Amino acid sequence: MFGKRGALGLKKSETLPAKEASIATVRPRRVVVFTDLDGTLLDHDTYSWEAARPALELVRRCHVPLIFNTSKTRAELGDLRGQMDIRDPFVVENGGAIYYPRGYFKKGIGWPPLADSEHFVEELLGPGYAQIRRFIERMRRDHGYRLAGFGDLTDEEVARHTGLSPAQAALARQRQCSEPFLWQDSAQRFEAFKRKAEQAGFRILKGGRFYHLIGHSDKGKALRQLMAKYRSTWPNARFLSLALGDSPNDLDMLQAADLPILVQRPGGQYAAHPPIKNLYLARGIGPRGWNEAMLHWLPQLLA
Repeated sequence: MFGKRGALGLKKSETLPAKEASIATVRPRRVVVFTDLDGTLLDHDTYSWEAARPALELVRRCHVPLIFNTSKTRAELGDLRGQMDIRDPFVVENGGAIYYPRGYFKKGIGWPPLADSEHFVEELLGPGYAQIRRFIERMRRDHGYRLAGFGDLTDEEVARHTGLSPAQAALARQRQCSEPFLWQDSAQRFEAFKRKAEQAGFRILKGGRFYHLIGHSDKGKALRQLMAKYRSTWPNARFLSLALGDSPNDLDMLQAADLPILVQRPGGQYAAHPPIKNLYLARGIGPRGWNEAMLHWLPQLLA
């Protein structure tokens, strides 16, 4: 939990101080929520978001942008965004690419932003998938490393490892800028592989089920880039970023947010993490923790 008081000026049960509230009447406060999906907003085993429904309804009522910042692919997010009626920007493949509706960041438009929900602007923040696969093949050929990426697995094999249906697994395999993989070699050789990846301009992240080979983009850089767009488009507003995650690959995002929230993992533990300013430890696993934290903080931040 927070200590006595964080940089946001709030105790656990406090509302905004009078001075902050006075400023907010001059420059309206806007909260932008960034969230991981698997194990955070979505249940780790069932992929259900039902436990977070009350908080999601609050987000919609308050016109708060909800930005998926996930390891999932663009193809995977289509149905999910439709089910939740989310029309805001989104970040895929651990910060590898940003998508936002055409016209969303058009200067002079009001709040909440209304834009073309059928056509998106794409901003790639790292190397493409073909480049990543070429690196893996070269490492296999030159050093004999044993690993299995999504590009090596069938839809059925990915489904077996993830709990997804084969149809959902097919969407997960439509990569653009990262490669999830299972390491099938020794721990010692993994460290050597990691060093070679870094020398080639890549980085390796640890997710909930897989390692992820990606460029030097990350969820935190994507958050900062999108927040810069919000502030530039609506310069008279005061923006706060709130981010929720559960895994080591969410730490860059949490460190970049004004209010970082870590939800519990299956079993009730929290992911190991360095000191993070203003970190709030949600009371609940996955979407239950997401719901608890959002219902606690959002009314205060929007007051």
